[in-house]
Amino acid sequence: MIAAAPLLALSSLARAQTVSDTPQRGRLLLPRVLENAHVLLDSYHAVARAVRDKQSITPAEEWLVDNFHIVDEQIREIRDDLPSGFYRQLPKLDAGPLEGYPRVYGVAWAFVAHTDSQFDPEMLHNFLDAYQRVQPLTIGEL
Repeated sequence: MIAAAPLLALSSLARAQTVSDTPQRGRLLLPRVLENAHVLLDSYHAVARAVRDKQSITPAEEWLVDNFHIVDEQIREIRDDLPSGFYRQLPKLDAGPLEGYPRVYGVAWAFVAHTDSQFDPEMLHNFLDAYQRVQPLTIGEL
């Protein structure tokens, strides 16, 4: 469970994340996703070469080798199954460093920051529940 102090910060975050009246306008995430996909693929190939050459690798590199198919599948799903029309309808942040990006991107960014990149489904549920007590998310965002 997220501690009380992060929950207070989360309610402040929810109040601070105001959305634009014109969600159709905003910054595109797909170019960044494709750029990250390229970097991940290059990293995967580099680690695979290290494994082939019997070099030692870090636990993170081992995870990438073992799970790259999952990462690749998620990237493919984003690229192929997230229509631009749906993306345009997502509420966009109207201020701050993530201005123009979908609010749900800001929520995800905050979740990663508050959990030190540790994923736990129950923690995510608690995080979203606390956020929505202040600022309800749309069904499309969820």
